[in-house]
Amino acid sequence: MDRILNKREVFKHIMDEIDAFGWGIFNDTSSNLLGHTHPNSYEICFIAKGSVDWWAGEESYRLNRHDIYVTKPDEFHGGVNGVMQPCELYWLILQIPLLEAKLSLSPALSQGFAQLQYRHFAGNGEIAGVLRQMREEHRLMSENSVLAIRAWLVNLLILVLRAHHDYQISAQRRNPSVAIRKAVAWMESNSHHPIHIEKVAQVANMSVSYFYKRFLIETGLSPAQYLTRYRVEQAKRSLIITHASITDIAYQSGFSSSQYFATVFKKFTGKTPHQYRINYRLKTSLDHLV
Repeated sequence: MDRILNKREVFKHIMDEIDAFGWGIFNDTSSNLLGHTHPNSYEICFIAKGSVDWWAGEESYRLNRHDIYVTKPDEFHGGVNGVMQPCELYWLILQIPLLEAKLSLSPALSQGFAQLQYRHFAGNGEIAGVLRQMREEHRLMSENSVLAIRAWLVNLLILVLRAHHDYQISAQRRNPSVAIRKAVAWMESNSHHPIHIEKVAQVANMSVSYFYKRFLIETGLSPAQYLTRYRVEQAKRSLIITHASITDIAYQSGFSSSQYFATVFKKFTGKTPHQYRINYRLKTSLDHLV
């Protein structure tokens, strides 16, 4: 944080849908963030630098650089112990339905923010750039600035919803649902047999189409891609710790033929199964000589 005096810019009453838009640099810890609410309005905060400890309801959150924090209308929130830590941040208090009405938009933004699963999630530099543009436009306030600010604001809200979506997917991949974990365990236990997606969807107690969608979201791979990767990893282990033939390993790992196994294995490792086995044994021998 640059060592300069605390700075703050707050722009109010420029347009009906924005209650306040602000930017600030706080270099010293201060007790000025007591519990409060914003009737009928969302608050979106973006940490440009530093970190803060905030709460909403009965939950507390540590926010770091480029993190986003959203409170919904009438939610009670503030700083932990009423404290604002040193940071640089942007905050925006607005009525999203009113913005949609002003621009004759569908209620997609309102619905997106009403359905947010997380209030605290990672943002990015693109969001920081849009906020800087909005700040400069507020300072300028020339002809058409209000229209420009509304355009930047819609862009900002879309970026925030996309950031939330990315964070949501990332969280799901770190902790897949019980149904998907059950399906993965079944696939791994039966990987040496032919597997059909209809059976795995049944294990997860889902329709095939919904299972495919959830599996892709929660693992980042399709069921077929996940199974192929798992089979290759099992084959790599067998090539290292057994003297079984490559054909036997191919079938034991669930591949339909040794030729197909060799093609897939090389795609994943850059080597044929035979090359992989020889290289590993050669490396192990050299390691023993050192």
